[in-house]
Amino acid sequence: MKIEVEKSEILSWIQRLKDTELIHKVFLLKKESEKNVAVVNSKRKAGDGKYLIEYIAEDFNDPIDHFDEDTKP
Repeated sequence: MKIEVEKSEILSWIQRLKDTELIHKVFLLKKESEKNVAVVNSKRKAGDGKYLIEYIAEDFNDPIDHFDEDTKP
């Protein structure tokens, strides 16, 4: 039952908020939370991993020297 009290307190606090930056942060948190729930509840489809990779090194496609001996006949 404690979780219901906490939810009520949060809702009451949000209704009294006047700081637009803080309201925006709460809204972004809500959107992020909904996105995570949608991923868990949906089946995989093309493009699901679109934003999972944030960085790829410039030398990603460069040959790896220590594998050369494994690839030679």
